Amino acid sequence: MTGEVAAIIPAESGVVTTSFNLLSPLNESGTSTTLFFQLNTPPTSNVMINVLVSDPTEVGIDKSFLTFTPENWNQPQPIRLTGSEDYIFDGDISSQLFFMVDPLTDDLDYRSTDYITLNLITGDDDIDVDDDGLHERYDNCPDDFNPEQEDLDGDGIGDACDIDIDGDGVTNVQEVIDLTEPYDNCDFLNASISLPITVGFDCDQDGIMDDIDLDDDNDGILNTEETGEDFDQNGRINSLDLDSDGDGCLDVIEAGFENPDQDGLLGSSPVEVDAQGRVISAIGYTTPADSNDSGQSDYLELPQTPVIEQQPPPAVVVSPDQNISLGIAIISPEQLDIQWQILQPPNNTWQDIQASDSFRGVNTNTLVLVNLQDSWMSWKFRAAISSKAFRCDPLIFSQETHLNYQPLSIPNAFSPDNDGVNENWIIEGLGKYPDHQLTVYSRWESVILQEAPNKNDWRGEMRASNSKAQDVPEGTYFYILDLGNGQSSLKGFIYLKR
Repeated sequence: MTGEVAAIIPAESGVVTTSFNLLSPLNESGTSTTLFFQLNTPPTSNVMINVLVSDPTEVGIDKSFLTFTPENWNQPQPIRLTGSEDYIFDGDISSQLFFMVDPLTDDLDYRSTDYITLNLITGDDDIDVDDDGLHERYDNCPDDFNPEQEDLDGDGIGDACDIDIDGDGVTNVQEVIDLTEPYDNCDFLNASISLPITVGFDCDQDGIMDDIDLDDDNDGILNTEETGEDFDQNGRINSLDLDSDGDGCLDVIEAGFENPDQDGLLGSSPVEVDAQGRVISAIGYTTPADSNDSGQSDYLELPQTPVIEQQPPPAVVVSPDQNISLGIAIISPEQLDIQWQILQPPNNTWQDIQASDSFRGVNTNTLVLVNLQDSWMSWKFRAAISSKAFRCDPLIFSQETHLNYQPLSIPNAFSPDNDGVNENWIIEGLGKYPDHQLTVYSRWESVILQEAPNKNDWRGEMRASNSKAQDVPEGTYFYILDLGNGQSSLKGFIYLKR
C-alpha cells in the first residue's frame, strides 16, 4: 500500500497554514516524499516549528525543526519523509507526523497555537518468495523453502541452494558421481575439486586444523608419509583414511603401532595431541612396518592370498605315546605366516598353539605332536595362514584334522630277547577303552600279569602280586581282555619266544 496524507488539522488560531506536495508514496523500500510548510501570517519574531514523527522505525524525517523569520515566513520550507525498512512482516503501518510551535517562541500568537497532526501510512514491501516465514534479506536461500536455514559450511548460502554443501570444493553433483559424501568435507576426491574451498578442515576432530595438523587422521603415521594419494580409491586420501589399502586391517595396526580399542587411532581414545596434531598419548611416528621386506609399507600393501597346495589329512589314526606330524604345503611360504591352532572340547574357540614339549613346529608348515596322550583324542588341529604384510586375522585356514585311535590290534607273539625288536607285547587301540583290564595266564592257569589299564610295557616277566618278579619261560600263554564297555571279554593266546 502506498503512503499518503490522510488528514490535516489546522491550528485553532488560523495563523498556521501548510502546503503539501506528495511527490511519491511511502513504503519500506526507502522511497521518499516531500511536503512543504509555511506560515499564514507574518510573525513579530522568529518562530520555531518542531517536527516529530510518532514511529521513527517506519518513517524517517530529514529535519526536526523549521525556523521562520519575519522575512521568510511565507516561503515554503521542505520536509523530506522516507519509508524505513524493518524486515518484519508487519503489514502497512500507520504513524503520525506532528508540527508544534516551540514553547520558547517569543511571538505570543504563535506560541498559543495548537499542534498540527498529519497521518501517514507506510506500505510493507517485505518479501518471502519461498514462503518459509523468513524475510528474503535474512533467508540464505530466498528462492528455496528452507525454514531451518541449514548452512553446513557456514558460507552464507543455505544447504538448500548451495552447489557445494560441505565446502570441500567439489560440487554436490560430482560427489554423487564420485560416490563420496556431499555432507562430509573430509570425504572427496582431490581430482574433482572445481570450486573454492570455503571451510577449514579438522577431519580427526582433535582441535588442530588440518592445514597445520601433521597427522590428519591421528593414526600415528605422518601426513608426509601417507601422502595425499588415495591408494584404495575409496574417496578418502591416505592421510585421512584409517585403512589406506582397504584390506580391512587398520593402518595403525599394520604400521606396527598399538591400538587396543581397535578404533584406528594411535593408542586408546580419547587421544591427546600436541600443537601440531601429533598424538602424544601413545608411541608412534616411527617408520611403518614392512614385514615382508617388499619395499612397500604394510599399510599400503594388499595382502597375498594364501594358496594351499597340500592340506593336512582330515583324520589321523594314532596310538598313545607316539609322535605324529601334520603338514601343509603353500605357495610362496616366505611371504606368509603360519600359526597352528587347536580346538579342545568343551571349549569351542580355536586357540593358537604355543611351542612346548608336546608341540613342535607351531609356526612352520609341519606341526609335530609329541608323545600322544589318551586325553588328546577329542582335539582338533588346523593351520591359520596369513600374509606377513597383514597383521589382522588370518586370511585362510587349513582343513581341520582330528585324531583317531588305531583299531584294536592284539599280537599273538613277541620276543623279549634284547635285540631291540618286538621286545614288548603291545596291544594297539586300547585308548578307546579306558576302563579295560588285561589278565595273562600260564597254561596251568597261574596269573602272570594283571593290569587295569595295560601299560603296553610287558616284557615277559612275572607280575602277579603274590609271585616273585622274574622272567617266565618261553612258551604259550593265554589272555583275557575285558574292555570295560559291557561287551564280552576277548580271549586268546600269546607265544613268548626267548
